[in-house]
Amino acid sequence: MTVPNISIIIVSWNVKNYLRECIISIYKASGGVSLEVIVVDNASTDYSAEMIIREFPKVRLVRDDRNLGFSRANNQAIKLSHGKYILFLNPDTVIIDKSIDMLHSFIENHNEVIVVGPMILNADGKTIQYQCARTFPTLWREFCGLSEISIHLKNIPSFSYINLDYWDHKDSKYIDLISGACMMCRKEIVEKINLFDEDYFLYADDVDFCFRMREHGLIYYLAEAKIIHYGGQSSRQSDDDLWLLRCDSTRIFFKKHKGLHYSLGYRAVVILSQVIRFILILISNIRKAKFPPKESIMQIWKLIQWGLHFK
Repeated sequence: MTVPNISIIIVSWNVKNYLRECIISIYKASGGVSLEVIVVDNASTDYSAEMIIREFPKVRLVRDDRNLGFSRANNQAIKLSHGKYILFLNPDTVIIDKSIDMLHSFIENHNEVIVVGPMILNADGKTIQYQCARTFPTLWREFCGLSEISIHLKNIPSFSYINLDYWDHKDSKYIDLISGACMMCRKEIVEKINLFDEDYFLYADDVDFCFRMREHGLIYYLAEAKIIHYGGQSSRQSDDDLWLLRCDSTRIFFKKHKGLHYSLGYRAVVILSQVIRFILILISNIRKAKFPPKESIMQIWKLIQWGLHFK
């Protein structure tokens, strides 16, 4: 068997049409680099697996009988992969031009780089999703983001959320954290850190992954390489409150890497940030002579309840 340069791993759940478009874009953009594509289907009910079998016989399909989440599903595929590099890719993405080749060429020629990621564009193909290149979370950055102070003061770096909203993300640079929607990694280092942490079901898995990868090398944001990411196509089908899932995953990250007291402090930050957010919403709507949006108030209340539920 010819050993591929890159193993592309896609974890998919009920996004058949996006998955099809994603795989088509991979083969169009692959250029001269050899690759294998591994799809882990997390018990989809939209016949995604049948579509893969019928339309993409070269793709290696792993079918799970239940939704294992992002981390566990990726780990399954990593153990089956053969490439020197692994490209983790969301199913609701489209590769633009020769971006796979660009990422591969960069990491091949920069031995100090162990993770590289592209610019991620919204569905319009123009505006940038700032989560493509971020910094690691802290209590202060979480407070600024959850309270939405970062939106009101987005041009001031010290009030920025982890997405670094003051930076336009148009230039390439070394960075703390690349989005799990598309990141190319050295497989030997992925194995050295024991793959993804399976304590994360959804969200913060890429934060934890990059945090541990950074102990072995550098992470680079390559703005010249580009993909489109439709974003949240699987998660929005869930009945779970996504903000609560995000908070709980962030709490796990803080507990693992900052300690119990820091994770408890995060709960206090969530509560305080929602009080501030409520005040800002109230002031804004009083000026407009409107009632605050019911959805926002309900979300604030749920987050405060989460913050009070110590465990």
